[in-house]
Amino acid sequence: MMQIDTRLMEQVKDVLQQFGTKYITKDGSLKRNAVISDLDKYDKDLMVALLANNLIKDEYTEQIADTTVFKLNHFIEMFEYQEFWGNSFTKYANRIGLTSDDKFISDSDDVVLDFPYKDTVLKAGMTKDDVDKEVGADEPFLNETLAHSEISELFEPKVLVNAKLYDTEGEHKATNFDDNDNLVIKGNNLIALHSIAKKYAGKIKLIYLDPPYNTGSDSFKYNDRFSHATWLTFMKSRLEIAKTLMSDNGVIAIQLDDSEGPYLKVLTDSIFGRDNELFTQYVLVRYANKTLKSDMDYHKQIEQIHYYKKNSNAEVKPNKDKVPYDYSKFCYEVKTTGKPSSSIMLGDKQVDIFTKDQVEFKKTSGNPEGLKEIWASGTILNGNSSGRFFRDYLSGRYKKDGYGVVYKVYDIGDDGNDYRFFTGPKKAGATKGKYYQGVPLDVKNGKTSQKLLPIPGFIDMAGSFGNDRLEGGVELRNGKKPEKLLKNIIK
Repeated sequence: MMQIDTRLMEQVKDVLQQFGTKYITKDGSLKRNAVISDLDKYDKDLMVALLANNLIKDEYTEQIADTTVFKLNHFIEMFEYQEFWGNSFTKYANRIGLTSDDKFISDSDDVVLDFPYKDTVLKAGMTKDDVDKEVGADEPFLNETLAHSEISELFEPKVLVNAKLYDTEGEHKATNFDDNDNLVIKGNNLIALHSIAKKYAGKIKLIYLDPPYNTGSDSFKYNDRFSHATWLTFMKSRLEIAKTLMSDNGVIAIQLDDSEGPYLKVLTDSIFGRDNELFTQYVLVRYANKTLKSDMDYHKQIEQIHYYKKNSNAEVKPNKDKVPYDYSKFCYEVKTTGKPSSSIMLGDKQVDIFTKDQVEFKKTSGNPEGLKEIWASGTILNGNSSGRFFRDYLSGRYKKDGYGVVYKVYDIGDDGNDYRFFTGPKKAGATKGKYYQGVPLDVKNGKTSQKLLPIPGFIDMAGSFGNDRLEGGVELRNGKKPEKLLKNIIK
């Protein structure tokens, strides 16, 4: 068996050489992922070339009813594991570990959330606007392979009926609309999304999804043994069409509590790509003293909004709030006396070293000429040039220079000064240090007078959630989102 496997792979390489460097690198290494990807797509040219080889055809085909069947899965499995066969009579070589379908999990590039009905579409009528018999009914799961025509019919554009126009003069019958109109479409959201896809595909800048939370008490009435898988199927179809609608720099925001939140995160990673996650924002939706049920053991107060972009190559920047530049923390002066105890080069920087009795730190009121004290720790060590300099050159130097020394590092920073002061730990047992930064130069010279604030990871909306029941003149007792929250997301 060892000889035929080796000879077989040699034959495979000979076949792949026909395609130049598409499947084999210039140094002769196999591009396994490229081959497997094209086999998964039933690439005609590749499969014809492989089956033209008698050895490959003999090993990986069967004749069934006068038809040649290529055992593609077996061939791909051989191709994936060939790299482990070199010195062994078993595909597992000398390895021990977790496997799935006889393959090591660590060998897989795709770790996905798997669930029943994954390859299906669920229409899922969810509101009173749907036919009553459909709400909570045993709807079929339309398999993407077996019921392709039914799914295509479901997703075809539908006629919008009962159209009305609302303006300052009231309600009117509508016969058409244009891009200047705002649309509110009532109906099954999956059908509605597909119905507008032709007109709006690739044009939507922001999508906000407020799906059923699948808590057992909301509108998702599929509480059978597969309720979790049903919910994931429900979400998968809607996320896929939402992605089609988004522009290249578009963003989708999906709000949930933690009942399905972690599973939504994995599902959304698989559809949009994990690298396209922008942010998860946590929202306080009720106060601690406002319980949902008096007999409950645990009180849910927080919900999550998951933000994703569509395109990994697109630059997506949020609109940050601007505040007047605050000088209050620039409240230090640093003065040195005498010559430094020594001068050295660290990296490409000149560094003067002063003993602690040669340096005076004076705290004053904040002003444009003052310095700001910053701990050189945590994310700072990777976040800017001063943090990285401390990490790479000053961290641990107290073992050589002693405690309490001050480093004057030249040609660093963006505050217009030609140096910046750093301190090491001051006493035994301490390891952290600080640096002192001036007001940025673009603020000093008047180019900017404001500071951008990052989008907060936690927002308090409990008051708005508690008072939104009659917002907009529409009474919704459960699940309604306050206008303040929606404004915050849009803004």
